[in-house]
Amino acid sequence: MGSVMFSVVVLGVFFLAQIFAGSRLGHAGKPYKAAGMAGHIILSLFIVVLLSASVYKLHGITAGKLYSMLSLHVTGVLLLINIISGIILTVVKKDNPALVLTHKVTSLLMAVSVIACIIFLAVKI
Repeated sequence: MGSVMFSVVVLGVFFLAQIFAGSRLGHAGKPYKAAGMAGHIILSLFIVVLLSASVYKLHGITAGKLYSMLSLHVTGVLLLINIISGIILTVVKKDNPALVLTHKVTSLLMAVSVIACIIFLAVKI
């Protein structure tokens, strides 16, 4: 259980770093600087790996972790939407306010979902 909690907490820390890097990138405006964009993409890759590891570890615990698993799966779906919207934002030359909003909202919802998973793991449900 401690290993799963550690993985999810580290995932949450990387989400916070990702949100910070994304907000800095957004304030800089287009065209994006290569270093900032590379950092944002590398953090995304770390998040994908950490999310996969957390789900894998949680599958190893058989004692009814339905809510924890559900929140991680919701995070995975939101991450997929977030990555797709991020790719489109990078490729398209003009800013699309709806797409920017989608990217921001999915980031926020992912953070909430990871926090919910940490709470569910702490109370063992």
